[in-house]
Amino acid sequence: MGQFPPNDAAERRGDTILVVDDEDSIRHLVRSLFTRMSMRVLDAADGLEGIETFRANEPDIRAVLLDLSMPFVDGAEACRVMCSIRPGLPVIVMSGHSDDEVRDRCHGLPLNAIIRKPFTAAQLQQAFRSVLLKV
Repeated sequence: MGQFPPNDAAERRGDTILVVDDEDSIRHLVRSLFTRMSMRVLDAADGLEGIETFRANEPDIRAVLLDLSMPFVDGAEACRVMCSIRPGLPVIVMSGHSDDEVRDRCHGLPLNAIIRKPFTAAQLQQAFRSVLLKV
């Protein structure tokens, strides 16, 4: 993964995102990318921790980047809970599964984008822009 271009940093400065993934390396890389954009990044290592972090910081969170397969509470259930707290919450699902599998597992959930693992900084940037610049 590389860096986002500097002009994106000015567009997103000050936003808070929540990254929920059980892989330390993914959380670290995503945190690094968004921190370089002057964004506040909260993270959680599983769906249960993600829900708790979302509840504690809900008014500040602009979007959630969420892994689908995690221990304790999976991404689909975490998304259901977070979206019940805030309907319309922008959610980007990160997954190693196919888009069709993700849609099947997340049937009825308001997913804004799906990004396949492994992904590049450019792919993450595109998903992020497509979701947040519309909000």
